Amino acid sequence: MITNTVFFGTHQFSIFALQVLKNNPNINLVAIVTTKDKKIGRKQVLTVNPVKKWAIENNVKVIEFNKSKDILEKLAPEKVELGIITYFGYLIPKPVINKFNKGILNIHPSLLPHYKGAAPLEWAIINGETTTGVTIIKINEEFDKGEIVVQKKLQLDYTKSKKEIYKNLFNKGAKLLQKTLDNYLKGKITLIPQGNSTKTAPKLTKENGFIDLLNTDTSLLQRKIMALNPWPGTYTTLQNIAKYYNQTPIKNPNLKIKLISLATQQHQTPQVRLNTLQPEGKNIMSLQEFKNGYLKN
Repeated sequence: MITNTVFFGTHQFSIFALQVLKNNPNINLVAIVTTKDKKIGRKQVLTVNPVKKWAIENNVKVIEFNKSKDILEKLAPEKVELGIITYFGYLIPKPVINKFNKGILNIHPSLLPHYKGAAPLEWAIINGETTTGVTIIKINEEFDKGEIVVQKKLQLDYTKSKKEIYKNLFNKGAKLLQKTLDNYLKGKITLIPQGNSTKTAPKLTKENGFIDLLNTDTSLLQRKIMALNPWPGTYTTLQNIAKYYNQTPIKNPNLKIKLISLATQQHQTPQVRLNTLQPEGKNIMSLQEFKNGYLKN
């Protein structure tokens, strides 16, 4: 039996799940809900997001919105049964959820109930987790609190970039969707209520990126650099770096300094070994170049 399906997504990593839906003969992809084109970069070029681009290339109707409350009105003409969400980032209002008699499934890049929220992988990395994973839930009106359909645990590989790990998680999530979707639609899967967890993943802010070198060990700093770049970035002040190296700042001590990378640790040492930095408004430079231009004994 063919199921009329709507997809919700905005990101390149959403395409994994879209391909799964496209290749499933039991799915009729009637529309894709995504954000409107946005101005990007210094030149503010109006840019189509990857999901909309995919929809246009595959002749699927696009429903764009500014606020999540607009979605119901724009979905009203469609006869829909199932929703699929991947990398969407917006809370779906209850009236929209109620429109789908087979529910809406969300692919979330963590082992729920751990790391509910907007930045699950980032907080898992900051906290030094050894495992992560992906979970498919049937959503309700609360963010990331729906019943669990299926999940898969994965090792958290710190030799990979955050982007590579996210890509792998959403790829694995799409494969989970491929394996379980037909059985879900046939009612052959028992949904599992989520338990409680103290491991949360709130939205990142610029304040999360501040580093006090005097009170942060190398391991934590490395994880923060991995987790928080490119947004919100890891930074400290010139004054903080000067104190760390027992030197004196020769420019504004409150100048923000972005921490780009650490040097490879050759020996066990408690000291953070900075490698590349970027003073606010300047190019990336080596630690020695930075010391020459910003510090004195």
